Amino acid sequence: MAAYVQLVTINATAVSLTASAPAGARKAILQGEGTFARYRQDNVAPTASVGMTLAVGASVEISLESGFNTTKIIGSDASTKVNITFF
Repeated sequence: MAAYVQLVTINATAVSLTASAPAGARKAILQGEGTFARYRQDNVAPTASVGMTLAVGASVEISLESGFNTTKIIGSDASTKVNITFF
């Protein structure tokens, strides 16, 4: 089982990951598109210069049990997108 979501409103304001995972999913893969993003998994908003970098085409795997709900992400500009696949 897998599900796909694209966050298209990532810009210069940090947002929480609020996509709904399908029943039974345990992990999510985030992939950057457009321009780079920054994220943090400690429920603290990243800034333009602080946080883990999610480069265009790069991906990061996040556990739904211990990290997805506390992940916040910010884009480097209005063309930043984040693709999410749950599995």
